[in-house]
Amino acid sequence: MDKKQFKPEAYITKSNCSGLEIMIAPSGDGLYYRFVTDTKSIETAEIFEAEIEYDHSEECIAFFMHGEVRYELSNCLKIVETIC
Repeated sequence: MDKKQFKPEAYITKSNCSGLEIMIAPSGDGLYYRFVTDTKSIETAEIFEAEIEYDHSEECIAFFMHGEVRYELSNCLKIVETIC
C-alpha cells in the first residue's frame, strides 16, 4: 500500500499519545493500518496489512492481529472529516 493511497477511516487509541489508524481494504475482508504517535510519525509510519477475523465464542467480534496482539474493531472510532 502506497502511503499516498492510505486514507484512514477509523482510529484505535492505545494511550494518551498513540494509536492506530485503520483503512478497510476495498475487498472488505482485510484492512491496512499504521501506528501513529504524532503528526510527524504519520509521514514515516510503516503501513501493515491484516485479515479481518471473527470470534464467534460469545458475540460475533471482528478483530485483527498484529503479532500476538489482538485489536478489536469494536474499539475503533470512526474518523469524520469536517469542513469549516
